[in-house]
Amino acid sequence: MTGLTDIEVELLKKLMGFNFDLETLSKMTGEEPEEVGKALNKLRKKDLVKLNDDNTFLLTGAGSNELKEIQEKQKVFERREMWGLHPAGGIEPSINLVYEPINEREMVYNWNGRKGLAPIQSMSDRNFFKIETTTFYLKDAPLKSKELIWEVPDRSVLENWAARKIKSVPMKELYDTSTYFTSIFFDTSEEAYHLLLFLASFQTWFAPYLPARFFVEVIGSFSGGKTCALNLLECMTRHGHLMNSGSLAFVGRGMERCKIAFLCDEFDKFAEENEELLALARSSQKKGNYARATQSGQIESFETRGSFYYTVHGEMDRAMSSRAMPIYTTRTDIKGMGKINLLKTQIGKDILTDWFLWYMDNAVDAIKNLRLGEMEWDLLVSKTKGINDKKERIEKMREQLLKHAEKSNADLEMGQEYYGRDEELGTLFSMFLKYVFQQSLSERKDEIENHVKALFEIRESRSEEFSETGLIGDVRNVLANFYQKWKNEDDYRTPDGYFMIPNIELKKKLADYLKSQGKFNPSATEMASVLRDLGFQRGESRKKMKSRTSEERETGENKRMRLCNIYTEKVCRILGIDVPKRLGEQRELGR
Repeated sequence: MTGLTDIEVELLKKLMGFNFDLETLSKMTGEEPEEVGKALNKLRKKDLVKLNDDNTFLLTGAGSNELKEIQEKQKVFERREMWGLHPAGGIEPSINLVYEPINEREMVYNWNGRKGLAPIQSMSDRNFFKIETTTFYLKDAPLKSKELIWEVPDRSVLENWAARKIKSVPMKELYDTSTYFTSIFFDTSEEAYHLLLFLASFQTWFAPYLPARFFVEVIGSFSGGKTCALNLLECMTRHGHLMNSGSLAFVGRGMERCKIAFLCDEFDKFAEENEELLALARSSQKKGNYARATQSGQIESFETRGSFYYTVHGEMDRAMSSRAMPIYTTRTDIKGMGKINLLKTQIGKDILTDWFLWYMDNAVDAIKNLRLGEMEWDLLVSKTKGINDKKERIEKMREQLLKHAEKSNADLEMGQEYYGRDEELGTLFSMFLKYVFQQSLSERKDEIENHVKALFEIRESRSEEFSETGLIGDVRNVLANFYQKWKNEDDYRTPDGYFMIPNIELKKKLADYLKSQGKFNPSATEMASVLRDLGFQRGESRKKMKSRTSEERETGENKRMRLCNIYTEKVCRILGIDVPKRLGEQRELGR
């Protein structure tokens, strides 16, 4: 929030930690009661101050945060310096600064509305740039020319923007321009993919500051338009770089030092040949680091908070795909597409310029809306104080966290309930779209909502592909066939009425099935991983109970205590089968 008057700021300072009435505040500030009253009313409308029952005024939580932000800005002005800026650019929302390197020795910036290009200077091993009389120090050496491997707008455009001769386009126009751009060059019958490409581009401009990110996985045959999708993303992303080859060190350092958004062609080949690179890429989906031991025994780590989009032709690591939104491509049958695609990069420079200038003008406001906000453990504890039952208190804590997380979400109708990773990615979509809707795009809500539904239906079909192929598909088939054969038998029901299969029986049935298919048995680790993917959890749907196998049943042996796998609602949802809880209820198997 900006635009507070001097008297309004002074009142926030006086109310910090204290409650005062109008008369006292008038004496403390030296202002007339009428002027103080007007200022207080404005602060109340902004929810920065509230009136108590005893006619004293109190600073709200929002007012306290606003005052902290104002004081932080004042510190910068007082000391005339700011430390720790990243050489690859970024956003400092506390002082309303956004800055980007445009070459080896220059930064373009927007600081509280002051726009310009500043030379990067060096003195006594310190690197910095100045805005008027304030010095901004970089935490590392400036990027070299060979490290600046992404497109930036022409310098003349940036000079005109800084001189306010040209303006950035509003979000509505940026959305229209971007989706027209992708529609022209990317031939697909699925309109929702254009929204996905837009949101994927949007994400890259704020990736280091987000709690998580989604990947984009472009799937198709050779000459099917996969690389075209990455080319289009490269024209709209912050620090986008299309990679056809590269090492772990290149990707790790590129993410950490250059904040590169990697667009990797045929990543399935990379992943097959380099498991460490695959692990690093997976780590970039969440806020954190990737670390490894080098051959010399040293620990090498990379900060991997960034965007990673890729194409695949063959099979892809399931854990990587579970973090991605898929795009399926086919070879175009439109005559002339090959020729007009030669102009994609040329036109793309103009699209990138629109994104860049929009970012420079709006990044600070956007990041304040996209962040989830702070939630402290002490606050969580205080909100649930007095609840003695542990389970009840944990549930209440989850409710508080959910309420806090949903403050940043748009009210989206996604067609069905989603869980786990789907819910996480849906939350990111909702967070981005809440901001987008606020920027004069609310009239498109129904259209965009339908696109989001379509995208998650496509993602669900991608998950089904995994559940029908490979080891997980084999296990799923064995589980489904076993249910079909024994669904009416009490022997395969838990005391609560759930269907179950003894683990020893599952291993035997799976071994027989794999042998008939000419396949090898999985290791214990592989099997445990697959069962987790199918929703079986120790203590909940994998636990010891009295049971007997089908062979023991035929010979009349007694039940024994052994590990069993229970078909809970969660497991059945993942398996795609409908198994009633109680024996005797109507049953059916299918999707």
